[in-house]
Amino acid sequence: MAITQERKQELTAQFGDSPTDTGKTEVQVALLT
Repeated sequence: MAITQERKQELTAQFGDSPTDTGKTEVQVALLT
């Protein structure tokens, strides 16, 4: 199942230190699960 850009932004904002912090471990796990 593909993730939408909007959902990716929501998860990144929720788990990252900034809205563009896609490298943080917590963000990566959230995007994959």
